[in-house]
Amino acid sequence: MRIAVVGDICLETDLDTWRDARIPDLHDAFGADVVVGNFESVVDGSFVGTPVAGKVHLSAPGGALAKLKRVGIDYVSVANNHIMDYGADAARETVAKLESVFGEDRVFGWTGRPGAELAAGLEVLGLCFTETNPRTAGGAVDPIVVDTVDEAPAVRAHPDSALLVCAHWGEEQLSLASAEQRRRARGLVAGGASHVVGSHSHVMGSGEPLSDTPVTEGGSTALYGLGNFLFRVMPKGNFRSLASNTRSAAALYDWDGATLRYAGWCECRFDRLLHLEVRPGRGVFPGSYLSRAQLSLSESTAERVYEWALSTRGLRLGAAKVLTGVERPSVRKLRTGLGLMRASRRSGTTSDSRGPDS
Repeated sequence: MRIAVVGDICLETDLDTWRDARIPDLHDAFGADVVVGNFESVVDGSFVGTPVAGKVHLSAPGGALAKLKRVGIDYVSVANNHIMDYGADAARETVAKLESVFGEDRVFGWTGRPGAELAAGLEVLGLCFTETNPRTAGGAVDPIVVDTVDEAPAVRAHPDSALLVCAHWGEEQLSLASAEQRRRARGLVAGGASHVVGSHSHVMGSGEPLSDTPVTEGGSTALYGLGNFLFRVMPKGNFRSLASNTRSAAALYDWDGATLRYAGWCECRFDRLLHLEVRPGRGVFPGSYLSRAQLSLSESTAERVYEWALSTRGLRLGAAKVLTGVERPSVRKLRTGLGLMRASRRSGTTSDSRGPDS
C-alpha cells in the first residue's frame, strides 16, 4: 500500500469557495491508499471558545470537514500550534468534530491518542517541539509537546511495528533545516522511527537520508517541511504572507507489510479558487536549490547558512511589507530562533539517541 503525507491544512475560508473547489480524489492524484494531513486550526472556534491572547487565531467552519474527508484526507494530526487557539473547550470540541467525520481512531497527535494505526504493523505519531508550542498543563486534549526526542511517547501497539513520525517544528517562513532539527530526526530514527516528516514552516523544505541503507531499500529519511497543502486564512497579521505560499510537497511512502520505504514526492499547488494541480516531484527530495544544497554541507557550514537565513528573514519579509503589505515576523519569533541556535551550540554535536519507545 502507498501512504501520502500532505502539509498544513487550514480552511478559514468562505464555504461557497470551498464547495466550488475542483479537487480530484487525492488517492488517485497521489496513487495512494491512505492520505495523512496536519489539520492546523480549530473548528468553529469563535462559537465554542475565547481567543487566547498574544497569537494569531485560526478557525475553520465545521461545514468544511465533510468535503475534506470526501476528497481523500483519511487521517489528521492535531499536533500543531493552533489547536489551542480558542482554549481547552474549543480544542475538545475540535477533536470531537474531527472524530465524527474521520473516525475516532484517525485523529492523532493529542494526549488521548498520540498516534494511530495506518495498517497492520504500521503506525504514525504526531508531536510538536517547544519552539512551536508552549508546554501545557495536563489538559484532556493537549497536543503532544516535547523538548527532546527522549520525551516522545511510545505509541506502538507491537514492538516491531514500523513508525512514521509527523513533527511540528522549526521556524515559520524558513525553508532551511537547523542543526537541532537534524539531530532530532537522527534521534527519532535511532529510537526506532522509520521516517520523519515535518511541518510548521509554511514553505517547502528539503530532506535527506538518515541511515546507511539506500532509500530505495527502506533506508530512513527526514523531510523537514512539506509547506502549505491547503492553507487559506483571512488576511491578518503575519498570515497575509501565507496567501502566496501555495506550493507544497506530498511525501510518498510504500508499505509492504514489513518495511516502510520512501517512494518520492509530488508537487501540489492550489490556485485562488482552490483548484488543485498535482505534478510528479523532480529529484529525490523536494525543496529549493538552496535548501537541498544546505543539507549536503558539513554540519558547521550548514548551520552558518541557516543562521544567515534566519537573521536575514526579518529584512526579507520587511521588504515584502513595503512592497506588498505583508507583515514581518514578530520579534518574539526571532528571539525564539536565536535561542535555539545558542542551545544548539551549547549541545555541540551530541545527538539524541533515544526515541519514541524510550
